[in-house]
Amino acid sequence: MIELVDCAEEHRWLLHRWRSSPEVARQMLDDGGISRTVHNAWYTRLLQDGDRHGWVVTDDGRPVGACFLSAINATDRRAYFGMYVAEPESRGRGVGRAALRLLCDRAFTEHGLHKLCCQVLASNEVAVQLYRREGFTHEGTLREHVWRDEQWVDVHQMALFARSWSQSRAALTDGAADHRTEGAPG
Repeated sequence: MIELVDCAEEHRWLLHRWRSSPEVARQMLDDGGISRTVHNAWYTRLLQDGDRHGWVVTDDGRPVGACFLSAINATDRRAYFGMYVAEPESRGRGVGRAALRLLCDRAFTEHGLHKLCCQVLASNEVAVQLYRREGFTHEGTLREHVWRDEQWVDVHQMALFARSWSQSRAALTDGAADHRTEGAPG
């Protein structure tokens, strides 16, 4: 069963290990390397600031990834999200999809958001396809926005609105239950 567990002090250095791994870092917008000092400051803000929230993704109780809301804007009811499945053996098994659905549910129900946004490297085709399948729409492209592997890479701006999520969630609830999550849509 896939669950989201609030980030806590016990996860501080696990997330540093994940964020520093080449597989995760190459999909992030900033892959310049994350020192322990930089990570420590980032993680402290994650735990203390009201405009962000983080969760560890667990698969049958075992930490396998993380997802985050950031730049939570209560007035405009929008936020950005980021996520990754860090443990290689958990990739390609529906963990990311289940985690994204749980994240969307929390963003729109618990946080009362109107719009959930993300920026994703165009080269991260797996993520782009996942987000499209889950109802995110392409809002624009930042051309040649980041330098990766000796070339410029575009960044896609994508978003999902609460009304679309509500409709998707209803359709998922009416369909077959997803075996990867319990109590999550689809």
